[in-house]
Amino acid sequence: GDASQACSRKDMKRDGYKVTIDSECTFGSRKMTTHGVLTFTNDTAYHAEMKMHSEPPLRDGGGDHTTVMDSKWTGPCPSDMVPGDMTGPNGMKMNLKTIMERSK
Repeated sequence: GDASQACSRKDMKRDGYKVTIDSECTFGSRKMTTHGVLTFTNDTAYHAEMKMHSEPPLRDGGGDHTTVMDSKWTGPCPSDMVPGDMTGPNGMKMNLKTIMERSK
């Protein structure tokens, strides 16, 4: 399929220990809308809730997906990661430290 990607909306708002993320992106002919809230309990732990809607629905038959995740620091980074890196269940890597700094 077409691997082109474009996002018409990428909003990130920070309010104290809460970060809200809203995005609308197209991947080829599929439109993905995401709403996420990350709540940090301190510098080493957070709770995340992400809701995604796909139009048309993904192959598994569903257009709506919710992910709830609790994360905490467990020790020094492996050699292929830096502080703030997070690898999601789909293998996508992002850096929460960078996200927090950009949203200030």
